[in-house]
Amino acid sequence: TQSLFGLSVERAEPDRVTDAVAHNIAAQQHVDGAWYRFSILRPPTADSGFSTTAFALRALRDYGSPARKAEMDERIAKAAQWLMKNEPSTTEDSVMQLLGVKWAGVSGAPIDRVGKRLLGLQRQDGGWAQTPYLKSDAYATATALYALKESGAPGAEGAYKKGVAYLLSTQAEDGSWYVASR
Repeated sequence: TQSLFGLSVERAEPDRVTDAVAHNIAAQQHVDGAWYRFSILRPPTADSGFSTTAFALRALRDYGSPARKAEMDERIAKAAQWLMKNEPSTTEDSVMQLLGVKWAGVSGAPIDRVGKRLLGLQRQDGGWAQTPYLKSDAYATATALYALKESGAPGAEGAYKKGVAYLLSTQAEDGSWYVASR
């Protein structure tokens, strides 16, 4: 799913390979609308249904077979419903919930609600932490900022500026950021 996300970001044209992968992804959707995992659970990017469901619906949106458009639209809508009704437990979950509902074409009050949840996780230092028990870090902060920008979540301007300031203040001399492994 993340491979098709990368191709989508690069605006790669659909082909036989993307058709086959999208077909396989569609076949693995659960009855409740979610995808839970495709391979190894690897925190933070692939340790919950939020990440896999958001990336899977994006893959179907961008690479689902045009001949199966009605089916793909139904699968995407079902995935968006799953994302909206479940409670995230980590920042990554909240990020992927917001991105997933946006990628599914949801707008209005649901986006506002999910965006406010992510905004509410911002720390006093301007950053976001991966879990409630960890310190703010560059990964959680950058992904939160990406989701807020991508979704157009209302009221995010001030939080965005504070998040960027956090990133700039924690950047190492060599231009990198240290993020402790979970």
